[in-house]
Amino acid sequence: MTYKRRIIANFVLKFFGRRPRDVETKNSMKQLNPIPLLTCLLMSAVGLFYGLLYPYHLHYYEQMQMFQFSSQYFWETVLVLGGVADYVGRFLTQFFHITWAGATIMALLYGMVYLTSWLALQDGLTGQNKRFWPIVLLLPIRYLWINGCDENAMPALWIALAISLLAVFAIKKIGNNTLRRIVALLSFVVLYAAVGPLSFVMIALMALHELRQGDSMRWGWAVAFVVIALTLPQVAHRMVNWPLENLYKGIHYFRFTQVQLPYIWVAAGLIVVIDLLSHLAERYTKGREMANRIVLFSGTFAIIVVLIYLGVRQHYRPNNEVMMMYDDMVLNERWDDILSAAEKRTPKHPACVQCINLAMAMKGRMGDLLFRVPQSDAGALLPEFTINFSRPLTAGQIYLNLGWTNTAQRFVYEAQESIPDYEKSARCYKLLAQTHLARGERALARKYLKKLQKTLFYADWANETMALANDPDPKALAQHPFYGQLMRGAVKDDYFFSPDMMAMLGNYCTTTPHNHIATQYLLALALVERDLDTFVACFNLDQYLNGKERIPEYYQQALALEWTRKHQTLEGIPYNIDERVLDAMDRFVTDYNNQMPREQLERKYFFTYWYYYMTGEKPAQKSQTYESAAQS
Repeated sequence: MTYKRRIIANFVLKFFGRRPRDVETKNSMKQLNPIPLLTCLLMSAVGLFYGLLYPYHLHYYEQMQMFQFSSQYFWETVLVLGGVADYVGRFLTQFFHITWAGATIMALLYGMVYLTSWLALQDGLTGQNKRFWPIVLLLPIRYLWINGCDENAMPALWIALAISLLAVFAIKKIGNNTLRRIVALLSFVVLYAAVGPLSFVMIALMALHELRQGDSMRWGWAVAFVVIALTLPQVAHRMVNWPLENLYKGIHYFRFTQVQLPYIWVAAGLIVVIDLLSHLAERYTKGREMANRIVLFSGTFAIIVVLIYLGVRQHYRPNNEVMMMYDDMVLNERWDDILSAAEKRTPKHPACVQCINLAMAMKGRMGDLLFRVPQSDAGALLPEFTINFSRPLTAGQIYLNLGWTNTAQRFVYEAQESIPDYEKSARCYKLLAQTHLARGERALARKYLKKLQKTLFYADWANETMALANDPDPKALAQHPFYGQLMRGAVKDDYFFSPDMMAMLGNYCTTTPHNHIATQYLLALALVERDLDTFVACFNLDQYLNGKERIPEYYQQALALEWTRKHQTLEGIPYNIDERVLDAMDRFVTDYNNQMPREQLERKYFFTYWYYYMTGEKPAQKSQTYESAAQS
């Protein structure tokens, strides 16, 4: 072999982990490096998981923060313990606004942790055993993935762990023992400030590395590493205003600063244990190749893949994903998509029902579709405030579209101040700017718009809205299609101490008769509360009489039921009720009076208002489509 060909062969071997075909070797398969293949498989699986199964979790991440391109925001973030990892995590999170960009970033984060863990642990391994441990290193990824199934696990933890492992790889390259140990101690202090307590992984791996050295000072340095790791948070506690518990567990790894899932520390601990076991195995096997390599490698890989699948499946939260999907579609005013999603599978969670009810009203179809979804009580239409940092946002969107700007603003304020990690939300800031503009409070709106102008994905909207807020023409807001409508529909009476939601909504509809959404909500509220007297009293007959317009399905059923209650027969009913509805009403009354068995009555009339009214059941508790409901 020529000298030039040897250089090419060594280059290929170094970077691709195998020899070229023309290089003589006993068994070229022995030199196969599994790292590139395992990394690609891992990143592909993670990317598909977040892109296909968790897309709205990614949007949720993005909505709960507001990354700003400003020096003030930079220093406010990085000067907190672990702030560098947090700043990088926030920077990446803003791209979760685009689903597949967020999925790609999450795949890169998992792949980065896997690669850096291998780089940190690969020293000292020889022979074919070196190809076995990359498979075992997938086990910590299992717990990282389980942790990632929770929408409150922050990207900073992946970044902090990867940086700590990369530091281990770099420091191990220093050949001089004394210099390496001094650099390790100084690096730990810097890393603790930059990425937080996950830097404990770095000091633990360096302590194990020093114990494997041959000099007499190795035990002293290893003990020093451990002592400094345990005492540094105590020192930091005297310098920063954070509880000592957070200085040991981390501030930016989980959205709830006082609560943290254990899986991240299980993953970090496993990396240290794998490092210890790998070197013990090398020591006692003396580099000999393990017997039945193929069986051992493939069996271990299969077991770990199954463990990953079972762990992710157990902690996967499809119900949360559905709630986030409906909330995101409300935010983006995708009313048709909401109705289509509900048609495919009817959700049962009240937050989803609230979104569907709003979509019905926005499309003018509440009277035809109301009882195709579970209407439990008035809260399914007009949600009450709950101590939560996400549910009030959905409720705020509902009240904003209803025209109750003050109530929407109050809900959004509470949501903003309830975010557990004290972050500012771009979604909250946008809603607050809108509500202040709708109230004519331009100065307050500009305060929020200035922050949004420093973001990436909200800057264009903020610039356009800022021009409107700065318009000297006092009629500019009144003539705007969105803000003008909100200003014309502003609540003029004080309902702060009024407990009667029906009276509030009725009075509001009287003062704003043009608000068709509020009218639909009033009629729906009367139906859900089974208050037919109020329903008939509020019903505007003028737009339906004389064949001007067809009365919606559930309005017809309620009017027929109310007429039957007072007149015992459907004869002489003054409303334009379809003959089909009248015939169905006759059949229902007959079957109900004849005490038809409950199962048969439910099968025939489950999606009718009559069944809801007479039995007290909540229609659409079953996952049925609109088509199957119509057929039944």
